Amino acid sequence: MTTKARRVNQLHHEAMEFADESFVARLEKDRERYLHFTRLALEKEAAAAELMVDENVEPTRSVLHRSAATLAWRCEMYEEARRLIYRGLAGDAPPEIEAELRDLLREVEAAAGARSSANGDAVLQTTDETTHKTGVLKIANALDVSECVLITSDKERWTIEVPEHIMNEVLGEYFNKEVHVVGKRMKKERLLKRIRLESRDQITAP
Repeated sequence: MTTKARRVNQLHHEAMEFADESFVARLEKDRERYLHFTRLALEKEAAAAELMVDENVEPTRSVLHRSAATLAWRCEMYEEARRLIYRGLAGDAPPEIEAELRDLLREVEAAAGARSSANGDAVLQTTDETTHKTGVLKIANALDVSECVLITSDKERWTIEVPEHIMNEVLGEYFNKEVHVVGKRMKKERLLKRIRLESRDQITAP
């Protein structure tokens, strides 16, 4: 293993340790600690991605950029997230990672647009359409403690809005597991892949 590869591995390992700390802080609803550790994780992961920017080693190169961009998104650092995403797309990313980077870019653009709009929340509406989705439940790529993410077998990313008072219970039981979600689809420009739940019973393990 080269010196650069060892350094990349070290930085990535340190980033994941900080990310673990941020996850615990999120579950405890400690926003200050969550942001602190997420920013530390971003610093390490972005440094690892920077070392790989001129390397044609895939999927390592694109995965590091995707990971760093996700951390930037969680910190609401949208310009940095965009920069990392475009760098990731500039390489020879595998099709599935490229698709995830483009999905993430859409989410970043939507979050940035919502923040810049004083009435952003007012235009988010629940439709009458009931949606059924199966996938793996992940922590949200945002700071909202009432959201998590469902990744389907087709690599679609659905934002799942869960009542805040049961979020910790849902994540505790189903985090990183395959689940089936039944809920009302929500409608907003560039945020169509969003489902609102009203109760814990709408998430079940197949």
